[in-house]
Order: sequence, then structure tokens, then C-alpha cells
Amino acid sequence: MDFKYKNYRIRRVHRQLEHLTEYLGVQPDTGHSVLIKVNEKDVEGRDFVHYEYDFIKKYPLDCLLTPVELDSNNQRTVAVYFFPKASTIKQLAKKRNITLEEKYDLCLKILHGMAQLNARHIMLRILNSNNLMVTADGEVKFCDLTAALSEENESLLAWGFRIPESHYPYMSPEQTGRIKKTSDYRSDFYSLGICLFELFTGDIPYICTNILDGLLKNRRVLKFNIKLTINAKIWT
Repeated sequence: MDFKYKNYRIRRVHRQLEHLTEYLGVQPDTGHSVLIKVNEKDVEGRDFVHYEYDFIKKYPLDCLLTPVELDSNNQRTVAVYFFPKASTIKQLAKKRNITLEEKYDLCLKILHGMAQLNARHIMLRILNSNNLMVTADGEVKFCDLTAALSEENESLLAWGFRIPESHYPYMSPEQTGRIKKTSDYRSDFYSLGICLFELFTGDIPYICTNILDGLLKNRRVLKFNIKLTINAKIWT
């Protein structure tokens, strides 16, 4: 890993996505943990990291990351956010020591966060269990707003965002094109339903390996991919 940024101590790569790379690091003066997002600008000059940073600065909500600084030039953009110790919903879904009651409580916190977004007419559009996180203090954080839209900010850049492959299993029917409607806040609730299904069962409802598979699965009866070891209390 050869990435360096100012005096920040880079610990490791957090996520490698199609449109950006995320690094976990430490702020030099305070020792606070940070998330560093890096966007190498494409030939069209699209800058999703800059867009996301400006979007979050406009809506300083408890359920979003806290921005620290932004640095942009002709080649790349670097955005830094405070990043407390946290686990993704995907990670929590695999844990065996989390109780059913704790999952219920977590659901309420996630819905409270969604209510904050909805009150400001914000659509995430790529919500999934990899970017929905819970801190050690129990706070819910939505960590990817590179495709987010609001009624006040109908950005053509966000509409042109290419949905990453990791989001395919969470896509709503209108995102796949099965329903002839433009995606809106209801797409987020569809994706949230998949996340909650995963939290309680440990797996997603169906396997989706490519976009065509996602289109087919959304227009036919779902083939559930549930392990037989699921606690029977989930279904009572």
C-alpha cells in the first residue's frame, strides 16, 4: 500500500470500490480514527468524492459521517471524515453473540436514521449492508452518499453514477428497470428491507452475481438462500 496523505498515518485499505478507494487512518494531531476517501478522476472529470463531501457538509446529520477536510486537484480528490470504531450490518449479521433483542433495538435506530434522511427528502440510492454501519456506542451511520440526491439537489452527476456491483443484490425493481418508474425514497426502503433480512438471518434473500441475474431475480419468485441453522424464533 503506497498511498500517503499529508501527515495522516494510513493503517489499511477499508474498501476498494469501482469509483473510489477508502482507507482507514489516524489523524496526526489528535489521534482520532479517520476514514479517507480517494477518487481518481476519470476522463470525464467526474468527482464523486467531492460531490459526497459537499452533500454531507450541507446536511450535518447525526446519522452521517462528520467531515474533517477536503483536498482536490486535477488528478484526484481526497476527503477525510472522523470514523469511530464501527461494524457494518454485514459483519453484525455474521456474529453469533448478538441477541434477537439487540437486533430489534438496532432496527429502531436504523429506522430513526432513515427518518432523519426522509425528513430532508434525501435518497441514498445505494444503501446496502456494506455501507450501513453501527458504532461501538450504538450510533447508526450511513457511510456512502456518492449517489445521494435530495429535492434541493437533483445533481446530474449523481444520476449518472454507475451502481457498484456490491449493490446488485440490494437493488429495487425500479433500479433494475423491472418497474417503469424513476427510483426514489422507496428504493432506499426496499434496500433497507434486504439489509434487515440479512441482519436477522445472516444472509441475503438471494444470490446475485451480475446485473442480468439481478434483473431476472426481481421479476420471478425469489429463491431464498437461507441456512437451515436459523433460529426458529425468527419466524414466530
